[in-house]
Amino acid sequence: MKKRTLHRLLCTLFLLGLLGCATNKNNWRTRGFHRLNTRYNGYYYAREAMKEGLLKITKANVDDYSNILPLFIYPNKESQKMASGDMEKAIKKCTSAIERHMITDKKNVEIARANNWIEDCFMTIGEARFYKLEYFAAADAFEYVTKKYVKWPVHYDGFLWLIRTYNETSIFSKSEELLTLLKDDKKFPKAKLAELYSLAADYNMRREMWQAAIQNLSKAIVLLEPIGPLKDIDFLKTSPIGRNKNERARDLFVLAQLYEKMENNAKASQLFEQVVKLRPRYDMEFNAKLNHARLYDFSDGKGDKIKEDLLKMIKDFKNDEYRDQIYFTLATIELKQGQEARGIDYLKKSIRVSTKNPIQKTHSYLKLADLFYDRPDYPLARAYYDSVLPLIKKDFPDYELIVAKDKNLNELIKNLKIITKEDSVQRVAAMDTASRNAFIDNLIAQQKEADRKKAEDDKLKAAALKNGGSSTPGAATPNSGGGDVGSWYFYNSAAITFGLTDFKKKWGDRKSEDDWRRATKETNSFSDPNSASSDVQDTTKTAATAKDIKKQGPASSASARDSYIKGLPLTKDATDKSNLRIVDAYYNAGMIYKEALLNNPKAGSTFEEMLSRFPDNKYIPNSYYFLYRIYLSMQNQEKADVNRDIILTRYPNSALAEMLKHPENSKLSHAREDSIKGYYTETYALFLSGDYPQVVQRCDAADSLYGGSKISPKFSYMRALAIGHSGDLKAYENALTGVTVKYPKDDVRNQAVGMLEAIRRVQNGAAAASKADSAAPQKKDKYFMREDVPHYAAIVLKGRNIDANAFKSNLSDFNQQYFPAKNLSITGFPISEDYQIVQVKDFADKKDAMTYYEFVKGDKDVFKNIPLTSAEVYIITTDNFKIFFHDKNSDDYKVFFNENYFNKNP
Repeated sequence: MKKRTLHRLLCTLFLLGLLGCATNKNNWRTRGFHRLNTRYNGYYYAREAMKEGLLKITKANVDDYSNILPLFIYPNKESQKMASGDMEKAIKKCTSAIERHMITDKKNVEIARANNWIEDCFMTIGEARFYKLEYFAAADAFEYVTKKYVKWPVHYDGFLWLIRTYNETSIFSKSEELLTLLKDDKKFPKAKLAELYSLAADYNMRREMWQAAIQNLSKAIVLLEPIGPLKDIDFLKTSPIGRNKNERARDLFVLAQLYEKMENNAKASQLFEQVVKLRPRYDMEFNAKLNHARLYDFSDGKGDKIKEDLLKMIKDFKNDEYRDQIYFTLATIELKQGQEARGIDYLKKSIRVSTKNPIQKTHSYLKLADLFYDRPDYPLARAYYDSVLPLIKKDFPDYELIVAKDKNLNELIKNLKIITKEDSVQRVAAMDTASRNAFIDNLIAQQKEADRKKAEDDKLKAAALKNGGSSTPGAATPNSGGGDVGSWYFYNSAAITFGLTDFKKKWGDRKSEDDWRRATKETNSFSDPNSASSDVQDTTKTAATAKDIKKQGPASSASARDSYIKGLPLTKDATDKSNLRIVDAYYNAGMIYKEALLNNPKAGSTFEEMLSRFPDNKYIPNSYYFLYRIYLSMQNQEKADVNRDIILTRYPNSALAEMLKHPENSKLSHAREDSIKGYYTETYALFLSGDYPQVVQRCDAADSLYGGSKISPKFSYMRALAIGHSGDLKAYENALTGVTVKYPKDDVRNQAVGMLEAIRRVQNGAAAASKADSAAPQKKDKYFMREDVPHYAAIVLKGRNIDANAFKSNLSDFNQQYFPAKNLSITGFPISEDYQIVQVKDFADKKDAMTYYEFVKGDKDVFKNIPLTSAEVYIITTDNFKIFFHDKNSDDYKVFFNENYFNKNP
């Protein structure tokens, strides 16, 4: 009887289960069955997989405390790969749950909230896609949630994650739109306000809106109305409920960094101190201590105590791997107090002990490079910049500026070495035969002795490596100072082996020699302690190198001597050529000092020295004019007048003299802005006509004749653009970088930086295309419509044989004829050999742009000689143009354009 009852009960439950499996019925049975299964089968295991993936991302994250930390820990390409399997598992679990347990109507459309765990599955899919860096797919999931569950709180979660996605993909206009929408929504849940303000702060930080970031992050931390300077807030007692101390500490740390960015060091120091009180994970606590010390106001007389505490931290074994940062902080403090020598010593110690922190080593090298650059000590600065460059990537702050400084310094040193070398070989050539032979023989003997000692040193090093320690019995272990007795690197065989392996991974199997970082090196031969240039401490190569001598062997001394003699200027013709090289090097060095390094005193002394040594050289008139301009800028009227009078006396009929005599009448005078603008207009017309070599020449002339005028930056930028049309991308980058260095405070710097970023985007086109491919299902949804923002006209030219310069000239004529008051600018973006984009800007809004579109679209003169199928004209917003440029695919935008600007399908 009991068995029969149990059997009936099981059958009944089975039948109820079958009835509950239906997804097209919305009753208490089906809702209960599908909710239960969704929660504990699909969603639960998906969230567990998400936790595992997020843990891997968090553990793999390495914060760069030398820059402002990001508010949120997101994956990079490497950590994404580590967590990809977990995220994919979460997606599959939730997708399966949706397919099996989503309750739908007769049209197979989801009935919202019939199974209230389905919305969570969609959110989980979106989050997993986000952490897999599949941003457009993630946005699709979040948008579905915002549209499907409008009446329920989860749709706010969808909006918040959309803001994350737009922030991460730099679609900032969308972020701004949603942030404004949610802040104005009176129904927005108070429990989510902290996240909303954090996302607003993240948006502000990415846009470098530092003050707004401070306000929003402060609200996120204390959940209060705007609180001004935060004078009376104890952040330790007013943090959002439920946040752990590491999360709270991160918010405070970033807020402190933002205050430092705004140069409010006192407030920043206070906040770093509060981070320390929270006792977060050690690396953050440690950096907070250092920053508190670095930003402390030492006017209260407590500076010595802080420095003593930092020196004690060095001796703590827990800080062994952080000693480089402590020394860097001590250096910063000493430099702040005017103790440059101590600061430099601490920076060198920071570099010496840095073994596991390339970021800190980079900043220590860079600090030394900048110190010597500003001193100035250009050879030392060059050496340290050379050490910086292998350690940084293109996204490093001020990367272009660092590269430009290094390039300029290398050019300077190269020219100074030419002077030193030519002076040296001329001095040897001027000796009598016996003295010259004796000098060279002595040089060869010194080289042989150096080679012998090097061979012995190599044997000792090899023996040390083989024996696992010192090469000589009982050798004393050097004391490196700071309590490191017995730990010197080269007496530790394990450290040596590890170092060699690490070196080879990074640099390859390189020979032990000077300038090993360089692809091309100069070998020193002749030495001249009385060099004409005080900036050059070493000498340069001659016809025979030390390597050549070594190959010849001891029996070939006479042959080695002959190889040296062959490189000496022993005839008048050879001496004249050597002098020409010296003159060119002097002139180039003077121009580098003046234009690139902005060091007028050194430029002046270099031109003066050249004129003193070579009074009849080919650069005479220009050199006197440059000296006139240099001394004017140095407010040395007496010397300026001397050089002015020389030009007027010796070269009375020259253009330079005419300009100096009659500046009020000269078309080339920088004193008359109208004339300068006329010259600029003529040059710009040449630019539009495609005569780029002539543009470069005119811009160079303008730099000499109008240097210092308000329009000089524009000439420099136009010159860079003209160089860009030569097809030499490297020269284009260098020219743009020169603009950013020479005019750091002018608007053209931002334009040059924008073009440099565009070049990088073109270079990384494959990666951008890959990202676009992953977003293929979204197509038109990646663009967004705003009518009241500035617009561009974008003309796509398809075809290998299209003359883009002729087209831009036609377009310029059209603009001058029909839209002269708008002052429209034209820019070309060559994407590939058969695909170009021509941009016309700026239009106030959609309506203004569409007026231009209707006119230009039907103008036959603009598009003459261009087949109808080879040109497409669009109107596009600034943000949409970024996406359009990334994709390099007009088909997707065509759909969006026709639907939103004409309300029709293609």
